[in-house]
Amino acid sequence: MKKVNLLWLALIVFTFVRCTSYDDTDGDWERSVSFAGPYRVNAVSFTDPDDGEVFIGMGYNDRSTNPNHELRDFWKFTGSGWIEVSGTVTEKTSDGRDTVVFKGSFPDTLGREGCVAFVIGRKAYVGAGLRRGYNAQPRTLYFSDFYAFDLDAEKWDWDQEANGHKRYSITEDLGISGADCQEYDFAYGVGFSYDGKGYVGTGQLEERATSRFYVFDPAAGWSLEPDNNLFPGDACQGAVVLDFGDQKYVCLGRNGSEAVRRVSIFDNGVWREGTPLNPNLPGAWNEEYDNVLRSFAMAFVSDKDPNRNRKIGYVVGGTGTSVSDNWQYDPQRDRWEKTNRFSSSMSNRVAGIGFVYNGYGYITVGGVSQDAGGDNSTWKFYPGIEAEDWNDY
Repeated sequence: MKKVNLLWLALIVFTFVRCTSYDDTDGDWERSVSFAGPYRVNAVSFTDPDDGEVFIGMGYNDRSTNPNHELRDFWKFTGSGWIEVSGTVTEKTSDGRDTVVFKGSFPDTLGREGCVAFVIGRKAYVGAGLRRGYNAQPRTLYFSDFYAFDLDAEKWDWDQEANGHKRYSITEDLGISGADCQEYDFAYGVGFSYDGKGYVGTGQLEERATSRFYVFDPAAGWSLEPDNNLFPGDACQGAVVLDFGDQKYVCLGRNGSEAVRRVSIFDNGVWREGTPLNPNLPGAWNEEYDNVLRSFAMAFVSDKDPNRNRKIGYVVGGTGTSVSDNWQYDPQRDRWEKTNRFSSSMSNRVAGIGFVYNGYGYITVGGVSQDAGGDNSTWKFYPGIEAEDWNDY
């Protein structure tokens, strides 16, 4: 009897350790081509759906000579390197005159950080965000307008009648003006596209976090979500989106100092609540779910795990109480599990960018905090294989 009990105890301990820890086959990080632009945190990214090239730009650089340290530039990842979206283009004004504008620079006069983006067809829409106060403008400014980037021409859409770049404003489309705009201008939110429309929401308002989402239809402009299909999650900033195609998981982030546990799923166009990250709920699978909680993390979805023929979500880095662990989420099993930590040549980073190229996840830019960029190294993640050291340098 004693031997049987000991065998059962050993089995239980083994099962517990396997479910709450990771081993060397949980993935490997390989150094890729470093981001070629200036350091930055709180940048924004979008992906060309045709060729998979990834665009990253804007953000905050504490070493920048710009008055407010925000950036306007954009860079493109081709798999083998980073190329700045540069050059000029000649556009027409309303009276027929020529005007020369930069192709890659975000159209607003000064840069922004904490923007969101989504892609519809051959257009990437980038906007919202904030501009920190500086000597000439001591107040931090929040925004709710967007500009469209033409992925074929690699330039921002021009509006000849307005003598400027074409602009899509949430507040203007909703008829909001004056001080009321403070309830709609936001930064550090999330964005995604589905069925020809863009969805943006959550984030930080001037005085608090928000849970509101907005819907963009290229033919009709901006609108609020309908009352019968509202985002079910908490107000938060610094959340992530795990994009599995027809299902988008919005999770993590924080509301003030409180970490967000609720998971919201945009499932084929309809919001529903997912399983919250709460180890104390009945039936909770993993007692380490508190360690998943974080904000301003990097996230991506990859289908390259040789042991699983499906897409898996990954969340790495960020700020929180236990960000040294990286996590993977399997929507088929509805489970979070630890994956390999960063290699010894890597350091945790906050407010960086996670993206996917050719099915593999990457991370780049970011820094030690939201106020200090300084890590342009780019790393590629190989899921489901044994970790090696030779590819870290």
